Amino acid sequence: MNKPKRRHSDDQSVMERHAQTVIGAIIIGLIIWVGSTVTENQRQITSMTVKMAFLLEKVKTLEIQLSAAAEDRYRAKEAVLAHDHLSDAIGELSDRVKVIENGTP
Repeated sequence: MNKPKRRHSDDQSVMERHAQTVIGAIIIGLIIWVGSTVTENQRQITSMTVKMAFLLEKVKTLEIQLSAAAEDRYRAKEAVLAHDHLSDAIGELSDRVKVIENGTP
């Protein structure tokens, strides 16, 4: 009678070992997958870091160009002042021409 109990116990321990082997293989597979995913993410982060550094340099260059262009540009306020000055000068010249044509100041 002891032999059948042992056989059942042996079958159970063999099944447990097989289950442990399968679980171990699954865990190792998960560890490998996580490792490869982390490595790929690190590669992508490094690539993005390089791209970000390039873009930051490009933005700085554009800021410098824009500030230089802003200093050289002819603003509307300056145009109004120049227009007023020219209008005054034309008015004075018109008055002088009238004085010369009429002969009286």
